[in-house]
Amino acid sequence: MREGGPVRPPRGRLLVAVIASAALLAVAVPDSALASDETITVEVSDDETATPAPTDLVIDVPDAGGQSGSGGSRGSGNGQGDQNGQGAPNADAPADSLPGQKLPVVVSGLAVDNRSTLNPADGAIAASVTVKNLSTETIEGTSEFWVSNVFGMRLATVKKPFTVAPDETQDVTAVLDGFPQSGLLHVAATVTPPSVVSGMEQPPITRDAWTLVIPWIVVAGITALTAIASFVLRRRRVG
Repeated sequence: MREGGPVRPPRGRLLVAVIASAALLAVAVPDSALASDETITVEVSDDETATPAPTDLVIDVPDAGGQSGSGGSRGSGNGQGDQNGQGAPNADAPADSLPGQKLPVVVSGLAVDNRSTLNPADGAIAASVTVKNLSTETIEGTSEFWVSNVFGMRLATVKKPFTVAPDETQDVTAVLDGFPQSGLLHVAATVTPPSVVSGMEQPPITRDAWTLVIPWIVVAGITALTAIASFVLRRRRVG
């Protein structure tokens, strides 16, 4: 160090001071920018497409009449049913085919009476039906009676005509005989009125019944022979 002259700082310290000043300036500039009151604006474009409103779901359900074509339990044909579950009649169907339509001629059940004798080869049965005329005209027809065995073989046949006035009844009776008394027999009768009565179709009507025609003389003979044989066997055992 020189005496009496000004004191100069070393060059190294001066260089350090310059570098430090430059660093402070570099740091101060961003801080001032961030401290500014500049407003940042964000623009949002309204490009969204509005979502359409949901549409109502419509389900087509067939009506209670059953218009689907197949009636199922509603009946067959046009698929329309009544309250009883039966198909409604077709408008083009004839009047005699309508459900619930009364026939002009009705027939009662078959009554059977065994009139056989003791002769096992001479069976006899009286069969009868009652014919009622519900029409407004007198009708004439034929009733055919027959009897057959359990194998379906006819043993006797009789035909009887009848005439019934309007709103009247008539009993038609036939006696079937000349057949063997062969136990269980089938008796039947078919009443055939005119095919058309008062403008309505009238089909034949059949009634039938089962009856026993037992040859009692044969049964009695078998019973007597059995008793005699039993008595003889007992006598032999005792003797």
